[in-house]
Amino acid sequence: MKTGNSTKLAAISALLALEACQSTGASFHTPFSANEASSTVTSTPSQIATLPTLPSWTSGAVSSGGSATQVTVNQLSAPLQVAPSGATVNIGTNFNSTSTLAASDTLTIALVDVNDNAVSTVQNNLNNGQAVIPTTSWVGPITIVTPMTIPGTVANGTYYVMVSLTNSSNAPLQLTAGQGVTQDNQYRYYVGAVTVNSSASAPSPLAPVTLDLSGYTLSFDDEFTSLSLSDSSTYNGSNWYTKNEQCCLMSTDGSSTAMVGLSSPENPYSLLAGGGLDIRLQEISNSWYSGVLTSVDSTGVGFSQQYGYFEIKVKLPSGYDTWPSFWMLNTSSKSSGTTGGEIDIMEYIANPGFSNYFSTTLHDWTNSTTPAMSHNIVTAPDDGHYHTYGMMWTAETMTFYFDHTVTFSAPTPAVMHQPYYMLVDLGLGGGWPTVGTPAVNDMQIAYVRAYK
Repeated sequence: MKTGNSTKLAAISALLALEACQSTGASFHTPFSANEASSTVTSTPSQIATLPTLPSWTSGAVSSGGSATQVTVNQLSAPLQVAPSGATVNIGTNFNSTSTLAASDTLTIALVDVNDNAVSTVQNNLNNGQAVIPTTSWVGPITIVTPMTIPGTVANGTYYVMVSLTNSSNAPLQLTAGQGVTQDNQYRYYVGAVTVNSSASAPSPLAPVTLDLSGYTLSFDDEFTSLSLSDSSTYNGSNWYTKNEQCCLMSTDGSSTAMVGLSSPENPYSLLAGGGLDIRLQEISNSWYSGVLTSVDSTGVGFSQQYGYFEIKVKLPSGYDTWPSFWMLNTSSKSSGTTGGEIDIMEYIANPGFSNYFSTTLHDWTNSTTPAMSHNIVTAPDDGHYHTYGMMWTAETMTFYFDHTVTFSAPTPAVMHQPYYMLVDLGLGGGWPTVGTPAVNDMQIAYVRAYK
């Protein structure tokens, strides 16, 4: 069964510049909570620039609010930039951490003039869904790319990019200055400079990274023109199996729950006119029924794959606290009961408190860690339209997509160098109240595809 709310996770992928489970019986597919936090791991700068000399500011000195010296601050990805006033520049801050931070820490990026006046400031609370800085789960290098607009009234000259982390009391934390980085008397770190020049050209905005399937071929394709589903526990040639998992239904009102198959009186599966599959979550006589599909049978026979691209095109329900998911588990969890990993390509909780994002998570159940997670802010996933959710998986990286545009990327964890199989389900609650959930909710799937 899916467990309750997991640890904290927040935000958007730095690749957009805006920013499961193992089973030896039951599955442990972990939902996300409104307070979760995320990490996007990338690289730090390879060259150190010689920055303009930082002025010796003597006023404004403050005391440290604590130590976070496990975090090294490096120079910006582009430490020296030239732009006219009114332009937006992309500030790529680089950090490396040897242990995690508190979830209440805040990142501030300031553009400061020679007199220590901040002409532009961007402040990101780590749990407000607007930043890509990781906290409770981050260890390793990270790049946070933040667009910053230079006010149109700013005069020509040199401006200093200062970054800082503050705690819940808004007191600055002492970090470790990397090569070419200077700490000032306010525990801010000088990581780059912007020269404002009215005759300079405005920088180009960062373009989204889009999907490229060149060199890949289809290895699995179900467009649901017929029902290739089976209630059997053993492989019979069907694409999907309906009775391999009891998971993903978490009622908070005392109702009983069950994932059922085609032969059940509450059969949740039906074909859509013109092609496509409907999975229905419904409450009947104070009991909830829905469906979960697996691409292998109870022993791991069926479709599974190591590496490649995996995608679902789906219209999500808007019913309060419904919980649709597209995810993957290591095949050996079925074939030999081996503990492994979980890849949550898409989880969505239809809740007004966080209706504009879905969750992506990598779990390593061999040590109960979460190597990477992200909340991806998008147009409401339950807007009544079909959207695609995909993952490009290689030996080096795992990159996730919404409507074929990158949302998140992370290094491939060690536990994910083995075949995984696919799961699709329409769950309930995920630990959130279900008293307001409508009695009938539909998840409509246009297709599920895999490439290698």
